[in-house]
Amino acid sequence: MKESKFNIRDESQDRKYFSLVPHLVTNHSTLAERGFYLTLKRITGEYGTVRYSARDLGKMCGISDDTVYRLLDSLIKRGWIKEAGKIPTGHKPRRIYSIVDLWKQNIDFYSKKIKNRPRAVNEDKVSPKRDIKPQAKGTEEKPIKEELNTSETLPNGKSRQVERANIRENTRCPLLLKEKYPALVEKYPNGHQECTEFISSIEQEFKDGKKFVNYGKQLGALHKILRAGYSFEQINNCIVRMDENDFWRDKGWDFADVANVIGKGGKQYG
Repeated sequence: MKESKFNIRDESQDRKYFSLVPHLVTNHSTLAERGFYLTLKRITGEYGTVRYSARDLGKMCGISDDTVYRLLDSLIKRGWIKEAGKIPTGHKPRRIYSIVDLWKQNIDFYSKKIKNRPRAVNEDKVSPKRDIKPQAKGTEEKPIKEELNTSETLPNGKSRQVERANIRENTRCPLLLKEKYPALVEKYPNGHQECTEFISSIEQEFKDGKKFVNYGKQLGALHKILRAGYSFEQINNCIVRMDENDFWRDKGWDFADVANVIGKGGKQYG
């Protein structure tokens, strides 16, 4: 007796409602690269093959045509998308891009990272007993006052300390000094907002959402790095390398440390 065969068609249209993005992308990209990649991932996941002009993609992402081409080249250099051919048109051929399968590379990278991460101390081990001798009179240690964070939280979720730091550093931000840093201003047209968003993204990705201490110091260090000619992409790469280093992961770091490392380490970190 011949077995019956079934034709099954998937009409759930799951990809219309969510996109899967590897941590390799979210943890090793700038804010602009990440947003652009997610947009490409969403529209290709929903419709399969998509043909969009630079102008259409620019409108969708709120960026210029030049920035679209710059981000495409950046994602190609990272190996996250690739040029898959060209479509002949009446004028200039239109390039076709495809998203690279990163899942094996993503799994291998993070499996290795977790495997090499130092293990926690065994809680079952009991520390040896210590003889506690009474202190002689007059030698007692004075209690240390803990410095409290008295910054007031504003309705927009930012602290008064952050607001003051933004106002102060806003006047020194190299992204606003067009005559002195024309290349930076052209590359990052959103000005000082690019700096604050970059710090926020680093806090989310590498600090589990915890805020840096002394926000003004962080902005000042970031501006110092930008004035030295480093881009957000190079700064992000340096932070990724530092976060992979056992010394910095155990010690902890902020943007002042990043400024020192990227200046001394050069190519090794940037």
